[in-house]
Amino acid sequence: MDQLRKENADGVQLKCFVWIQGESDATPDYAPLYRRNLAALIERLRQSYGSAFRIVLGVSERHPGILQFPAIKDAQSRLAKEMPGVRTVSTADLETVDGTHFTPESQLALGNRIFQSCFGMF
Repeated sequence: MDQLRKENADGVQLKCFVWIQGESDATPDYAPLYRRNLAALIERLRQSYGSAFRIVLGVSERHPGILQFPAIKDAQSRLAKEMPGVRTVSTADLETVDGTHFTPESQLALGNRIFQSCFGMF
């Protein structure tokens, strides 16, 4: 957060925050805490950048851990419904090289989805 604030002070105007994460939280210990922790992160970002700061969430939906612990994807979906300016992007149809990391073609498709989600928001 400090680095983001510094860049903002240097004239960079942040428009959107992208959070494609959750696979490492797909465990019995961390999955139950994911929604609360993600909501707290969003609140911290909004405190720093304003209540209208855009957020795009996603996760590698075919990752074995995400399939085993759907609370991660569910948390992202619920927060997108509950919090204005928060959206999710689907990765369900994208190919990975190892179950987590996307192929180059899939990275391009994901980038397009993120852009549309972020800048088509308002």
